[in-house]
Amino acid sequence: ACTVLGPLDLGGNELQGEGVEQLARGLQRCPALLHLHLSSNAAALQGVTRLADLMASYPALQRLELHSNEIGDAGATRVALALPACSKLIRLGLGANRIGEEGAGRLAAVLSQCRVLEYLDLSENRIGTGGARSLADVLGQCARLEHLNR
Repeated sequence: ACTVLGPLDLGGNELQGEGVEQLARGLQRCPALLHLHLSSNAAALQGVTRLADLMASYPALQRLELHSNEIGDAGATRVALALPACSKLIRLGLGANRIGEEGAGRLAAVLSQCRVLEYLDLSENRIGTGGARSLADVLGQCARLEHLNR
């Protein structure tokens, strides 16, 4: 098992869904993983689903960057379901992922459980008025959230 693993940056490597899925499985042996950067890998729903299913295996995770992976509302929902298990997550990057109102609403529903989250990036998505309203409704419960890119 990995006892210490700082930043792991595999952004822009075209891992696609299967590669991200295999990586997520392998990282189960690395509970000390702090930062995981998988932006621009075409992870899509397949990769992010497996990653989200295993996020509880990374209890030290502080930063997760998943920009530009086309995860959509279904992928955002999978990430949202996993977020409560990530008690040390301070930064979550989900920009440019085709997340709509539904996905933004699912994320908003769990944000109050993310006690240390300071930075949330949802830029270049399609969250619309309804998604923005869902996020606005919960922001008062996010004491540490300093940066919200929408």
